[in-house]
Amino acid sequence: MKLLPFLFLISMPLSGIAAQVPNNDLNVDGYDSKGFPNFDKKDLGSALSSGGQYGRKKIAQWGDPLTPPQTRTRCIGEAWGNWPWGGEWRTCNQWATDYRTMQVEVYMNGIGPTDLSEAARSVVENIVATCVGLSSAVAVAALWATPSPEPTARVAAAYAGASATFTGCLSGKAAELTAVGLATAAIKLAFEQSAGWSNWSNE
Repeated sequence: MKLLPFLFLISMPLSGIAAQVPNNDLNVDGYDSKGFPNFDKKDLGSALSSGGQYGRKKIAQWGDPLTPPQTRTRCIGEAWGNWPWGGEWRTCNQWATDYRTMQVEVYMNGIGPTDLSEAARSVVENIVATCVGLSSAVAVAALWATPSPEPTARVAAAYAGASATFTGCLSGKAAELTAVGLATAAIKLAFEQSAGWSNWSNE
């Protein structure tokens, strides 16, 4: 897995992020009873059960502080010679230790209906691609612009900005959606969390 520039070290459980980010009534799937994203559920699947995924953008990545790095040792230099009685001997005399870390990634997903005509599907794909693209740009800008030293506050600002931008973008596309028989409420924003090991440090 390739590492991206946005690396945030979270010093608290991931549920600490969920307690700070408003939903803006965009999606009931993946949120708790107060309307905040629940990363612990990781249930993008429940959102997809009632719709299809039309757009996906990564907006944040950080090293998981709860998972220790993995290490491995490899030989990078040898000594060798010949035995007096014949034959060769070899032994490692230089070692290197590599490491890799567990990386948590967060994605924005545009979710919409699947039972659409070809024309309607094309409209939805274009709208979601545009709105998710704009929202992800706002999210990344918020990550860098938020002055708080706490990564959780910066991620919260990113989600708030992304949600508001997505809502505004859909409102501006209402006429296009209406023309193919859809309301803006048919398009939702879902958040997805995934985790995986980074590449080894020597790769």
